[in-house]
Amino acid sequence: MVNNPKTLDPRILVEGRFDLRAGAADRTKITNGPVYDLTIAQQLVAQFGFLRANADSLNARRRELEPKLDDDEVAEILTALKNEHYDGSEISIISANRKVDSDEYFIWWHRNNRREDPGRMFGIPIYVKFGFRYPSPKCLIVSIHRSERH
Repeated sequence: MVNNPKTLDPRILVEGRFDLRAGAADRTKITNGPVYDLTIAQQLVAQFGFLRANADSLNARRRELEPKLDDDEVAEILTALKNEHYDGSEISIISANRKVDSDEYFIWWHRNNRREDPGRMFGIPIYVKFGFRYPSPKCLIVSIHRSERH
């Protein structure tokens, strides 16, 4: 008999109990987020990694970073996030027939030192939106790019 350990559940906001409002560009915002417990989400990233849900997004390509973010740096950004970086939640469309509940975060990131730049002296604002799709414990990166808002 195989004894598989129970995977942590990052969800703190149950689907169907969302307070929703229409957002810009046909987006559906979740106003009573965050959807996920950030600490558990970070533990799952450390244990299982992540997938890029829609790497071909035109919107993300326009704000692509040079050099491009490699997987190690993406994981470092996710690990560096704090609750005060939370900026909203929404139901994201990741393909024609798939949606994912996602949380959005902004962090000032110093790319050379690969750490947060809380003083906003040398870093750049990074926007990251992620979620999870049961039963997979892998984090889905819906979007990660330079932010134009902060």
